[in-house]
Amino acid sequence: MRPPRVSVGVALALIWGGAMLYTVAQSAVALRLVGAGAPIPELVLALISLVIWGVATPAILWSARRFPLERRVWLARAALHLAFATGFILALNILGPLFTRLVTGDGFDAAWAARVGVRNFVGQFHLALIVYAFILGIGYYRQSLEARRTEELRAERLRADLAEARLLALRLQLQPHFLFNALNSVGSLIITGRTDEAFDAVGQLGDLLRGVLATEQRREVSLTEELELAEAYLAIEQARLGERLRPTWEIGPETAGALLPPMLLQPLVENAIRHGISPKPEGGRLVVSASVVEGRLRLEIKDDGAGLDDAAVDKRGGVGLDNTRRRLEHQYGSAQRLELNRIGGWTRVLVELPFHVVALGTAEAVG
Repeated sequence: MRPPRVSVGVALALIWGGAMLYTVAQSAVALRLVGAGAPIPELVLALISLVIWGVATPAILWSARRFPLERRVWLARAALHLAFATGFILALNILGPLFTRLVTGDGFDAAWAARVGVRNFVGQFHLALIVYAFILGIGYYRQSLEARRTEELRAERLRADLAEARLLALRLQLQPHFLFNALNSVGSLIITGRTDEAFDAVGQLGDLLRGVLATEQRREVSLTEELELAEAYLAIEQARLGERLRPTWEIGPETAGALLPPMLLQPLVENAIRHGISPKPEGGRLVVSASVVEGRLRLEIKDDGAGLDDAAVDKRGGVGLDNTRRRLEHQYGSAQRLELNRIGGWTRVLVELPFHVVALGTAEAVG
């Protein structure tokens, strides 16, 4: 967590206030140790000068922002800042003695203050100019930090926009793919004369498309919404395959509000049916499970269909599996895991994601 930022006004008050306390303390210590501290008029003059510096500092910082030393005009800008500094130092050396006379009760004497101010200006100009240049340098340093921070924010925003565009492109690639396969299933029902089942499948396809449109602009959706989409797609395939497709849902109650990318489950379920269960004459079982393991959401989609040998593990799935893998990498980086393997007669896709849920309308991290 970043420490709270101190405002410029507070920082200036602390710096110049500290300088005034130091001046008073130094005079008091000298008076106590050697019995001769700074005379009251000199001490008052020093304090008034510090007050004038403190009041002028915001204007000096503003001039650094308003008239930066850019390469093309640096000489003109340097001359301008020198003029500002000269005018301020002259005013400082005139106003300081004038205000000191007023505070100490010596009365207003502008002519005397002007003579003293000019004399002090000549003798102390180089020292005051160093202080002025130091403050101006701080202003340029703050400006460079703000410019760098702005560039970093812009670069971060561009990276985020690029990642979002890539995710959108992957999602747009996925939608025609699943729609084509779903329509192909409906077409096979019509060709085989199963018109009633085809009408039911068209209704399920409508529900599926409405669900896709409702989530296409969202970065994450709840597992409950994903299950509804997967079930709508599964109903279409159930109409085509009948008893050859035997689905089972093993969804832990703690996972209902878990967040995950939209259309994550559907292509994995489609993959299992198309490449596992559908090619097998007697069909097979499909198991979709969700659980929370060590603070991570674990999804498993497995089937005991046609299977595949070890050499074909990485080739099964085509667009659906490859698309899902790339989406997860873009969205979660190394915090995600996707595996396709063959275990004990089952072909399994395992997905692990950071587990976070929606609570009271706000995404809340868990674990």
